[in-house]
Amino acid sequence: MPYTGVNVRKLPTSDSADLATLTAGRSYQAYCWAHGQTVTDNGYTNDVWIAFADGYSSAVYFKGDEYAGLPASAEC
Repeated sequence: MPYTGVNVRKLPTSDSADLATLTAGRSYQAYCWAHGQTVTDNGYTNDVWIAFADGYSSAVYFKGDEYAGLPASAEC
C-alpha cells in the first residue's frame, strides 16, 4: 500500500515511461519485486521496485519493509 501517490513505470527506473499513478492508502495486487534504479526520497534509499500487471513502482513509496511487504523470495 503506497503512503503517497506513486507512478507506475514501464521499467524499474524513474526515466522509464509513466503508465499510471497509484493512489495513497489503497491496496494493489503486486506480483513480485526486482532490483532497478536506486531511489532516495523522504529519508529512504532503496533499489527495489514492486512489479504490478502494467509496470513497476519504487518500494521507497510503500508501507512495509524494503520489499514493501512482499516476501524476500518473491523476486521477479
